[in-house]
Order: sequence, then structure tokens, then C-alpha cells
Amino acid sequence: MGTPAKQLPDKVCPACGATFNRKRYRGTLEDSGRYRTRIYCSQSCANTRREVTKSGHHWRAQRHRKDSCQACSATTDLHVHHKDRDHTNNDPSNLMTLCASCHLRLHWREDRAARMD
Repeated sequence: MGTPAKQLPDKVCPACGATFNRKRYRGTLEDSGRYRTRIYCSQSCANTRREVTKSGHHWRAQRHRKDSCQACSATTDLHVHHKDRDHTNNDPSNLMTLCASCHLRLHWREDRAARMD
């Protein structure tokens, strides 16, 4: 017979507020080292995000990307441009599909006044 399982203190999940301790997988108790590094009570709580990062907003905007550039009809290297420059505003009316070349040209033209000062 092996040594008895070491009792570790309960933790509180920051996502749902539930208290949790070591899990059992197929009758075997979770490794204590793994338990110490675990923050959330479950995978679903670990995947919840209260704040969306900048890259998360860009990823969401990609869902509205069209099949071709709205300026030159190119079909490769497409970007999603936010017309109001607010990456959190993913309203379809605020998004424009542009190829990399047209996107760079648009920003170059719009930012010219700031560069000239």
C-alpha cells in the first residue's frame, strides 16, 4: 500500500467563486504539483475572459472580412480596417476589407498631416 494522499488547502476559482481541491481522474488523485499551479476549478472557467485583449478584438473583426479587397479587388493578404480606428468597435459598418497594399496606402494618406507637423 502507498502513502496516504497529502491534504492540500482548498482554492477559490476567480471566475465562478467556487471552492475546489484536487480532482480525481479515473480514480487517481491529481498530482499535487499540478494542483498547486492550477488557478481555475475547471477548463470552462479557465476559458472565460472578463477582458478582451487587443488581439482578441482583431480576431473577432476577422470574422467580418470579405473575400476581396474593397478598393482594388485583390484576393490575397487581406486585412480588416477599422474606419474609426477603434479596434474595440467591430460593428460591420465600421469594418472595411483591404489588401495589405491598400491598407498601408490608406494609413499613409490619412496620417500624412501628423507626419508633416
